[in-house]
Amino acid sequence: MKKTINNSKGIVGLLLCLLLLSFAGNAQVAGTHFAVGLANVTSTSTTIEMDLQLTVDGSVNSRLLGFSAGINYNTAIVNGGTLTFEYIGGRSQALSTFNPNTLNSANTPGHLRIAASSLSSASGIDVTIGQVLTLGRYRLTNSVAWPSASNAQLWLQNTASGRTATAISATGFGVTSGGVYAYSTTTPSGSPGVSLNQTSTSTLTLMLNAQVCATSASQTASSEVTCFGGSNGSSTITMSPTPTVASITYTVDGGSSQSATLVNGAFTVSNLTAGAHEIIISNTFFNPVTIEIEMVEYDISSLAIALYGNQTKSIDDGIYTIYDSQNNIYRQYNLYEIRDQFNALLYEVRQSRGDNIDFSKNFTNITT
Repeated sequence: MKKTINNSKGIVGLLLCLLLLSFAGNAQVAGTHFAVGLANVTSTSTTIEMDLQLTVDGSVNSRLLGFSAGINYNTAIVNGGTLTFEYIGGRSQALSTFNPNTLNSANTPGHLRIAASSLSSASGIDVTIGQVLTLGRYRLTNSVAWPSASNAQLWLQNTASGRTATAISATGFGVTSGGVYAYSTTTPSGSPGVSLNQTSTSTLTLMLNAQVCATSASQTASSEVTCFGGSNGSSTITMSPTPTVASITYTVDGGSSQSATLVNGAFTVSNLTAGAHEIIISNTFFNPVTIEIEMVEYDISSLAIALYGNQTKSIDDGIYTIYDSQNNIYRQYNLYEIRDQFNALLYEVRQSRGDNIDFSKNFTNITT
């Protein structure tokens, strides 16, 4: 009987010791806090890539040991395909000694698992307040294309209820011995040590295989007409944002429709004469974009001489008249001339007179 009592005391003592070690292993450092989020998210027709980033935003420095993460997504994007999930590098150099994490994308639909891994405190990495670190870049690949205009709706898992929680393991700054302490959205209970940039109520919107439409266009390059009366000018027009559909149609000054294929969002209109032109760009995916361009015949220096030296710009210079087949006035323009220092004609400007027709300008008078 006495021996039995002594054995019982030994067992109680062992349990007490284990209990004390358990409490010590869960004692987090006050003021420790991390923000974790997805960043630099991109996609192709079958892939999604994302960085998992950590920001040290508590009131004390820390010693990082490892992490786990759960990334949730909209199951509708799977589209009947098979997903693969992989780490593709991108981890901050400061974290290069982190142990690798086991990844899984198959056992829970809508959830990507980055299983926990941890260094010992002796091998931990000291980090300071305000430091932003990339835990890694990850790629999700589908065996088929994502559905058109589908939203991935990415967010980080906060609890471990059947899924992998997003959590950080750390210890005190500079501490080389002791326990590995867990920080998550629920621990420590009084002051959780992790906040998430994307949650179930604030997901990251990522539109997959979505149509991008151009809303504006501008002339980004041009080639001048080399001779008076020529038609060898060209204009390169760049659309913004770069539309998904590269095939466009356009008209020049209300002429017949022409086709072009965008290269990096741009195309070139050729065979332009000197003067102003109106180019209307359209296709079936967005409203037409109208752009006005101006083609010139001479280089900047000679045109400057004309404008500031010997230009004439007066209504007295004349009226340009167009006649129909019966020699009746069809349309009239005020005609202005720009001449060089030798009085040679460089450039003509026509200004429509509208309904203000000067009927004294008959066919005979103008042509003779």
